[in-house]
Amino acid sequence: MVRAQTLWILSAILATCCHAQIDESSFVVISGEADLARINEKTLSISTSLPFVLEDKHVSKLLTATSLNNFEAMGCKLTAAGLRRLAEFKTLRGLRLKTEFRENAQLEALCACPSLTSLHLEGLEGVSLDFVSTLGAAATLEHLSLSGSKLTCGRFGEHVAKLKVLKRLELRGGGKFPETGWGGLGAHPTLTQLTLRGFTPPMGLLNALAGAPNLAELEINADPFDAGDGVFTDEALAALAALAPLQKLALLHAQITGKNFALLAGCKALMSLRIEACARLKDEAFARISEFAKLNSVELNNCPAITDAGISDLANAPALKTLTLYNMPGVTMRSVGYLEMCTEARVQYDAGVGSRHPRKGMQPIVKCKKLVHIHVEAQMANCDVEADAVELWFSPTVDGLKALLNARKIVWLKLTKATDEHLALLSRCAGLLSVVVTQSPSISDAGISAMAANKTLRELYVECGASLSDAALTAFRKHSSLAAISLVTVKADGTRESASQLTDAGLSALASNASLRCLCLTLSDSVTDAGIASLAKLKNLEYVWLYGGSKLTDQSAKSLAGLKGLLHCVFYRAPGLTAAALGYFSNNKLICELAFYFCEGVPLADLKAFYASHPGIILRGGKPRDASGREG
Repeated sequence: MVRAQTLWILSAILATCCHAQIDESSFVVISGEADLARINEKTLSISTSLPFVLEDKHVSKLLTATSLNNFEAMGCKLTAAGLRRLAEFKTLRGLRLKTEFRENAQLEALCACPSLTSLHLEGLEGVSLDFVSTLGAAATLEHLSLSGSKLTCGRFGEHVAKLKVLKRLELRGGGKFPETGWGGLGAHPTLTQLTLRGFTPPMGLLNALAGAPNLAELEINADPFDAGDGVFTDEALAALAALAPLQKLALLHAQITGKNFALLAGCKALMSLRIEACARLKDEAFARISEFAKLNSVELNNCPAITDAGISDLANAPALKTLTLYNMPGVTMRSVGYLEMCTEARVQYDAGVGSRHPRKGMQPIVKCKKLVHIHVEAQMANCDVEADAVELWFSPTVDGLKALLNARKIVWLKLTKATDEHLALLSRCAGLLSVVVTQSPSISDAGISAMAANKTLRELYVECGASLSDAALTAFRKHSSLAAISLVTVKADGTRESASQLTDAGLSALASNASLRCLCLTLSDSVTDAGIASLAKLKNLEYVWLYGGSKLTDQSAKSLAGLKGLLHCVFYRAPGLTAAALGYFSNNKLICELAFYFCEGVPLADLKAFYASHPGIILRGGKPRDASGREG
């Protein structure tokens, strides 16, 4: 998947934050018995978290939630009696339980739920799945997920056929399933997604699926420990060729060699293919890939027998747009040269990427033809490359980067732990549209300013050193093609620095660049409201992310709120802001995301009140954490 968009990077930074809620009683998380008191007739969703374990004695308190829609208990010890009481909910739509289901009576009790649309059960142990036949009485169940071990069922397909509106079915775990009795599943009129994990489907099931009229997505994850006669083999793969409506196929831990792979071309609608942990898969699998007319996305993970020759064949897929390679020891950077796409693939991004409210009709920031995105492993660093988009999860030598750029025009490049010398080289790379540089505290004004010489550049994201100053911004004041610039200061360990050396003068210089639509900056403590007011001259600005600025007040929020096209506005560690800052955004009709992180003057209570009067907006605050749990 192509991720050249700078806004995608910003969205990832903010992804761990929570939305403000209107009424705390609507969504209740139970981590102890005291939390049961928070449940009332307005409660819509209940979930439990360890160490709390739900028992029969707690169910009566749950029943006070007369409007309950969703219930999730990941730790519970409910008997058949408790489950029967749980089935008394008349409004329950989604139910997910993780417990030890050892008695068929427990499962049969759940069948009394009158309006379930989604049922997810984990912990089935040695029970029969015949109870599924009684779930069809309500005629509302659309999603069914069953997970356990030693499962048994003689006529599962017939039972599933009684679920008249079922769209998605997941079976996870082990069990003994017969070769016969699957006809009802194969002929199901509404089933569109089927996931089989942890066991090898019998041939009777695979043959029955040939008649599935609407099955568009299929995932088979065969048991990796199964070395007997039931492993998923080339013969089983051939059975899938009759699935005419199939659009997405995932095969994991399969013992296929590729002998019958070409038969999948019979799936005329197939667009996406994911193959993982298939150690025997050989290059011959892709010899006739040109017959896969609609295949546009392929992901290969841990298939050690695939070499550059196989990738060369794979490039002949006429509609291929995205290729992702993970843990492929037999593939080198030479393979990238085979991926000059035959199709006119076009990828668009807009300022709403990553949000719930993308702005429609917006001109894309990046337009690329013949675009392919490849994850590259470090051992490929010294090989030549030909690709339009390359992501390097390492820092190549300057000579290695030269070889990469000399191969052909690169439109998007991501580097890690780069230097000023790397950026100086990129400044001379004609046709480069987007550059993302991470974990590079040694980069200074000199390297960033050099990038201004690249007149085709549309997006620049750099994690640089704390010496960042006005000189870097001044260099881009007349860069007419630049749409997005992000300059974030980081420490040697990659965590964020608290401040830069930027001042009001630098912001004022950058404000003369009328083409800017996205701006992300780490400020210094000397930046004032006057500097932010100068940014309000950027009439096309749609995304603003400001880190730091101890002198900023509500006047800064007022200046930015006046931008009629502003979609996203994020303040980070601006202690001078107050709840009054929210009011300035009340009349902005396009704003779809506001965030006030580590802004103690903007209490969560005021965020909730603002959310209540502006439903649908993405509103964030408090203290976000990164993936490792560290603040900031």
